[in-house]
Amino acid sequence: MRRLPHALLAWLLVFPVDAAVNRLRLPVDGRWREYVHVPGGEDGWLTVYPLGSAQMASKAQQLRNRIALKLDDAPKAAEIARDYGLTALGPAKGAEGSGWWIFEGASPAVLAALGPLLMEDPRLTGVHFLLYRQRTRRFVPNDPQFPVQWHLQNTGQGGGRAGLDLNVTPAWERVKGNGIRIAIVDDGLQLTHPDLLPNVDTSNDHDWNDNTPDDPSPDAAQDFHGTACAGVAAGRGNNQLGISGTAPEATLVGLRLIAGPSSDAEEAEALAWRPQVIDIYSNSWGPDDDGRTLEEPGPLARAALANGAATGRNGKGSLFLFAAGNGRAEKDDSNYDGYANSIYTITVAALGNDGGATTYSEPGANILITAPSSGGSRDIVTTDLTGANGRNQSGKGGNLADTDYTNTFSGTSAACPMVAGCVALLLEANSSLGWRDVQEILIRSANKVNPSDPGWIRNGIGLFFHHDYGAGLLDADAAVELALTWSPRPLATSWTAEETGLVLPIPDHNSAGIVRNFQLPGPGLQMEHVTMRVDLRH
Repeated sequence: MRRLPHALLAWLLVFPVDAAVNRLRLPVDGRWREYVHVPGGEDGWLTVYPLGSAQMASKAQQLRNRIALKLDDAPKAAEIARDYGLTALGPAKGAEGSGWWIFEGASPAVLAALGPLLMEDPRLTGVHFLLYRQRTRRFVPNDPQFPVQWHLQNTGQGGGRAGLDLNVTPAWERVKGNGIRIAIVDDGLQLTHPDLLPNVDTSNDHDWNDNTPDDPSPDAAQDFHGTACAGVAAGRGNNQLGISGTAPEATLVGLRLIAGPSSDAEEAEALAWRPQVIDIYSNSWGPDDDGRTLEEPGPLARAALANGAATGRNGKGSLFLFAAGNGRAEKDDSNYDGYANSIYTITVAALGNDGGATTYSEPGANILITAPSSGGSRDIVTTDLTGANGRNQSGKGGNLADTDYTNTFSGTSAACPMVAGCVALLLEANSSLGWRDVQEILIRSANKVNPSDPGWIRNGIGLFFHHDYGAGLLDADAAVELALTWSPRPLATSWTAEETGLVLPIPDHNSAGIVRNFQLPGPGLQMEHVTMRVDLRH
């Protein structure tokens, strides 16, 4: 391919946007998407909103000067960079082997202008503009005081149902998470907190949000979420201070990602950060919980999840945990969140201390397990930013007197790191467990919640599932017991089938809808995961 004439490139740069309507067309994951461009972006970036969405902070995205291009031949990267005036930064970190490369242009306008040409270039098999978005923290505020950690041992505090907890204290007789690393992928981790300091690993942390890449410390004015998650997962136990995490001797790694906007490239890099060192990635974040957002990870993050499952932990597979989401009141569904419905992730719903589904925890066929959180009469006690920072700034108003802790942590944000800590117990109990083994152990050892609820269904091998609870409430001691004697499952195989070019009427007032049948190959197939992708126009 010959290089672009300078005159043509200059013309493209002058007219990257339809000035009359401020519309901008960008290829994202290989498809053209339309955005509304708002002038005056910070640091020279272009602020865009998906066409038709409200121009509110949660929908804002930034077009910066980086783009991901998929090459069928890696040596062509230098040629592509030369022809388009780009700088090749190398294969996308975390998605190595997928063919995706990161390139940098002179400005967002340069990249926007090049979009149509890149989409037509036969040397490229994918074009993906990296849009930076501020992810929503999984958090639902609730302020009742809670002086003890009922999720660890429920004696009926606050009128809750006694015994409704993680059943983790018996498991601590055998394992406490020693030697297992849990990455808190969040808005930061306060390394100096006295109840986290004994467990933090400062040699493997990272920060994608500012200019201190090796220090994940939060902004004390606003970023308390990750420190709260860390305390739930692996606050130091048995040290006469504050609280205990579910894995009180596990190691914490801070990966600061959601304190500011991040792109698909940063998300992929975080989810694949040192996968031979980090065992578990706890993610209490995701797309907006407004009931109207249907969003999957970009191709780089999808590749990072798949790569982590295939190669992380020396081939046994990284463990990715995601909060189910807090949008139940908005009629949101965890299936709408492509991070939480990936087969490679363990998706965690929340249960109140009254034993019922909480008013915020999203349902979904993708829910694997449930853990305690706010709801009923109590929230979760955990670490807070020290001193007069974070959620608890004064020790008053029903909060704990010690301002280094808070009793108001809540949502599926709290449930997710609880399960991450329990997974650390399983890995200490049996280091040979693969990522699919962990999922099956959690399923087979869980306890049915509200067993008379008609939402429970029994599958083909006799396991029960519910769209509110997945397999049920996590039982840490039963899971550890099962893990101790578990034999790793054989390698998985996959099978795909598709139907394309269908022209079918959509029936009105017919609950049966449209049924399509796919023939599975041969007998003896044990189905673990099913993913359906539907692309339709109506």
